Amino acid sequence: MVGSSLKWLSSRLGSSKHSKNMPKLSHPAQVVSAFDKWAANWSAHYADGNQMGPRIARFEEALQAHGSPGGNVLDFGCGTGEISRGLDASGWRVTACDASRGMIEQAEKRDTRSGVEWIILDHGNALPFEDASFDAAISSSVFEYLTDPIAQAREISRVLKPGGCFCLTVPDPRHPERDREIKKIPFARCTPVWWLISLTRWRDEFTYLRISINRWHLEKWVELLRSAGFSVEEPKGPLHPLLMLAARKSSPKT
Repeated sequence: MVGSSLKWLSSRLGSSKHSKNMPKLSHPAQVVSAFDKWAANWSAHYADGNQMGPRIARFEEALQAHGSPGGNVLDFGCGTGEISRGLDASGWRVTACDASRGMIEQAEKRDTRSGVEWIILDHGNALPFEDASFDAAISSSVFEYLTDPIAQAREISRVLKPGGCFCLTVPDPRHPERDREIKKIPFARCTPVWWLISLTRWRDEFTYLRISINRWHLEKWVELLRSAGFSVEEPKGPLHPLLMLAARKSSPKT
């Protein structure tokens, strides 16, 4: 029954009658609610095959190349804190923040000996830090969910010291894995189809696709970061599902 209904609805996705059911933006509360729900099993999901290890290594390498070793680092959207704890173990002084209370609670639960400071963020773009508080900032797979990523990038620029680096990962639409996801997104954002999918084992996958709203090419991300006051380096390395961007806050002109 569900399968036949999905097939019929998929044939209707292109019609103007149903296009109005495809929201252009995801409300921040939807994102927070989803991650609160996933928080308890988030670390276990990435533990399979040590998926988080290479991600931590990428950020460590990027910070070593562009940041101040041992400096103050902001982890914006830290999740359950694997990257934060990894950077702390490598000598960085880490402040980790997330809008999901569930994620921060899990991070604190798993943190038995690091010096990471864990902070729950209020909704909105404002960060609870003074200007020029950090030597560097990172953000792992967060900007894809933001309804106002330019405002958030400017806020991260505000709390960075002049010359501070900002390293972030975003989905790379050139990768085959992301291309397959992009083909599913219209189903996730069409309300009638979503109602049916929400009753199946694919609910979490399509929830992710429903709230992951910024699937941009490199040029648009570079434009966004430059508009927020950053200079951006050309990405290096092989094609990867996550595109690593390294940006530096411009220093005041003298």
